[in-house]
Amino acid sequence: MIHLFEQLFVSKDLTKSNVTLLENYVERWSVLPFDAIVETHLLSESVLADRMADLFQLTRMFAIEPQLIEPELLAKVPFATAKRLRVLPIRAEEPPHQSTLVLVDPTHPDLAKLKAELDYIKLAVAEKSVIEDAILSYYPIELQLPSLLGDKEQH
Repeated sequence: MIHLFEQLFVSKDLTKSNVTLLENYVERWSVLPFDAIVETHLLSESVLADRMADLFQLTRMFAIEPQLIEPELLAKVPFATAKRLRVLPIRAEEPPHQSTLVLVDPTHPDLAKLKAELDYIKLAVAEKSVIEDAILSYYPIELQLPSLLGDKEQH
């Protein structure tokens, strides 16, 4: 049983048959466990974000306010990386001068590499649609252009 599915089964969010279906879905379509849950709609985005926050002891964010966005933080995570990993660097509300990486899937295998490259004090989780909308809304066009022109993700 895939670890995330096992945790959600133990928390009674998924049944054994749900877990079997998700494991087969992951194998058949070569998607990450988190994406299998989202794509099959077995849990709503809201419930899944709540569970990710609980399981990984992360702050749960329901919205990303414009005053938390700082261009120098956005510049540290290329637009293409932010979209692929569904992450957004923001200014932490407290204490000042720290930053938070808001994410959708704390189990994403490429997240460890990004976290190692960045100096984030805190992680938080939000719904997939909240992060995706915020990425498109808050990344200025000059940070989006390299990915739109076909440049690879770079740090």
